[in-house]
Amino acid sequence: MLKKYKKSDYFKHSLLYVKKPFYKGIYFSILFFIFIGDSILYFFSITIKTIAVAIRKISAIGIDYREELIESGNNAITIAKTRYREMRVCINILIQKLYTVRNLLRWKAPIIELRLPTFPKITLPQLHVPHIGKHVGKRGRGRPRKYAPVRVVTPFKYFLLGIVFAMLFIAVQQGYYFIKSLPNPKLIGSVNYPLSSHLYDRSGKLLYEFYRDQNRTPVRLRELPPYLASATIAIEDKDYYRHNGVALISGIVRAVKENISQGGLQGGSTITQQLVKSALLTPEKTLERKIKEIILALWAERLYTKDQILEMYLNQVAYGGASYGIEEAARTYFGKHAKDMALAEAALLAGLPQAPSLYSPYFNPKAALWRRNDVLRKMFEQGYITAEQKEAAVTIPLAVVPPQTKIKAPHFVFYVRSQLEERYGIKQVEEGGLRVVTTLDLTIQQEAEKILQEELDKIKNLNVTNGGILVTKPSTGEILAMVGSIDYFSSPSGAFNVTTALRQPGSSIKPIMYSLALEKGYTAAS
Repeated sequence: MLKKYKKSDYFKHSLLYVKKPFYKGIYFSILFFIFIGDSILYFFSITIKTIAVAIRKISAIGIDYREELIESGNNAITIAKTRYREMRVCINILIQKLYTVRNLLRWKAPIIELRLPTFPKITLPQLHVPHIGKHVGKRGRGRPRKYAPVRVVTPFKYFLLGIVFAMLFIAVQQGYYFIKSLPNPKLIGSVNYPLSSHLYDRSGKLLYEFYRDQNRTPVRLRELPPYLASATIAIEDKDYYRHNGVALISGIVRAVKENISQGGLQGGSTITQQLVKSALLTPEKTLERKIKEIILALWAERLYTKDQILEMYLNQVAYGGASYGIEEAARTYFGKHAKDMALAEAALLAGLPQAPSLYSPYFNPKAALWRRNDVLRKMFEQGYITAEQKEAAVTIPLAVVPPQTKIKAPHFVFYVRSQLEERYGIKQVEEGGLRVVTTLDLTIQQEAEKILQEELDKIKNLNVTNGGILVTKPSTGEILAMVGSIDYFSSPSGAFNVTTALRQPGSSIKPIMYSLALEKGYTAAS
């Protein structure tokens, strides 16, 4: 007589058809996901969110992490508690499903008789299960046995094999889509970084730089002094030439050790990781972004040499304000090219990228001086400089040029800019890295500005407060000087260019017109 089974029993007895270990593994992988797969995935997602909240809470602590949380307040703690409650609910669901699987694995039929179905008339196996504990011999109840007994067992190794198959399938599938979504690291070398456009006078003197958000001028690594690259490696990634792009354990240990022992700010990412993060990835702090960063760093190390990566990093990294890249940083803080910097100056700039605002020599000179000396100390410890060089550089006082508006001949500069935008467009002017040499003579320009100021001072009692001067070369039409007002930065009309404005000349035009008429032979009687 056939016994009616529950739906769950078919999972148990269906193993009778599975003989090879490989197929048993597939069977248990399906069983695994039916019962507990979704709970484990959800459990891990909640766990990761909880860890991320804790990390954000720790990251919210400023450089003086012993005193107070910055900005986050109790928000991070509240979110962490909420995630913890969600995780507990998830754990309870997971435990219930694990008990279900455990009971399934413990189930063992004693000996059952199997009658194979006649396909396709019957789609489910017809099973006869004797009473548990009753002896079944060669002859039961006076008649011969019709079917050979089959014992159903569920070894734990098959269950583990099923888990392995299931996780392997998920890993391959998700890994494929994850790798497919990554940007190509070959783009690092061809990324169109916004480059500043430079405007020069006729002798090559810089008048102004046009840029949108990032003031950047690329420079070759071979043009820089060797101690500049050494300072960057010493403070950012001392194992740079020894790792393959990622230093998970040593990088984290080094960062934690420095942050605790020295009280400074130290990151765990390598120079390669920082480069791919700034060039190819978005800046949010998530686990997914970090995994992408690691994969791309390993990939980039196979495409570029160490010197190429270091050069791209020095031209990409932010040094504070609108200064991006080592060349613009040298101009901003020291008023010179990067190739002309001294050891102490190079050490100061090498310490800025981790926290440009915190170590700014303009806003926090004490922290900047401490950071510079810390870079020099690391350079000495790692063998880049001698003790004499270190001591000599440490004694040099912090000296940076004051922040200033570097524009010269502003009316002329923006007159040229308007013509460039008409010809090439705003984007090309602000990000295209143009190098424009003009006809202006900066010496004549400065003299014209001086003359205008003197002449206005003579007639200020007549309520004359503004004026302009335009000096040209008649034979070619070249503009040698253009002073559009007494002070470009004064309000309300300082930026107004008197020399290009369309104004009614009035009677002031008569002497010019009369002189031209007399030259042509006209007389008063004409």
